Amino acid sequence: MREFLDRAVRSAYDSSLYAQVAKEPPSAAFKYYARLGTFLSVASAIVLTALFLPTYFAIFSSDSIDGLLSLFPAELKIIVKNGQAATNVREPYFVKMPENHPFLKPKSGIDNIFTLNTRLTRLNFSLAAFESYKTFILITKDAVVYKDPNHRITVEPLSRFPDMEVSRESLTNLTSKVRKWGTLIIPGAAIGLAVLGLLKYASYLVFFALLAFIVYLLNFARGLKLNFGLTYRYILYAATAGLALDFFLNPLVSPAFSLMLISAAAIIIALTKARAAERKKPAI
Repeated sequence: MREFLDRAVRSAYDSSLYAQVAKEPPSAAFKYYARLGTFLSVASAIVLTALFLPTYFAIFSSDSIDGLLSLFPAELKIIVKNGQAATNVREPYFVKMPENHPFLKPKSGIDNIFTLNTRLTRLNFSLAAFESYKTFILITKDAVVYKDPNHRITVEPLSRFPDMEVSRESLTNLTSKVRKWGTLIIPGAAIGLAVLGLLKYASYLVFFALLAFIVYLLNFARGLKLNFGLTYRYILYAATAGLALDFFLNPLVSPAFSLMLISAAAIIIALTKARAAERKKPAI
């Protein structure tokens, strides 16, 4: 690890490193890049997972889950079977919006979380009826009606839903299972993010071949005749500075800008260090 970090730092300024790269087998440059990609992928996964932790604990804490369960009335039971809804309460039935809740914020014109009225169907439902209930969600005999984020009324037929029974007891059982599997979210997310990072850095190998070809042509125009393979190995080291900057700036810039940053840093460093490295070679 110490040698890897030393090379990562020296890749931005030390011409002797590039003279050393020219003497090493090609596999050494690929091993270095594999370590660099792994290091950045793991670091990125740790940072992103840590940023998600407050949200995770807010959602999966006992207080949050119990608070959500308490919103569902203990006496209410909704049964959906063959695309038809039935309830055990007198309708229309309103589940009021709480005054103070960490997740559900009051909205103008909304008094209820959801409303039940199985006397309504898709055939006799109207926009005026929905608006009159001042609710987020309206459950009718054969549909679920709600406003999407664009404030458009959406009607989802219950025939698209599986047969189910919704009650405080069934929701409690469901949340118990969610809590059990929720413990795997953080390690699963960290591993998934690391794997995605590795795939991203692996895909850059193709992109670096294009950069190496550009540097090869520019060096040839300057009278510096390096073979393409050595130029490609130079690029794997020269890209370090751009990849490090991309790691820190990634949340703030677009992917296109990141590629431009990586490309510019890799080409400039490879061009300057390649010539300097050639000068450091002993005369034969």
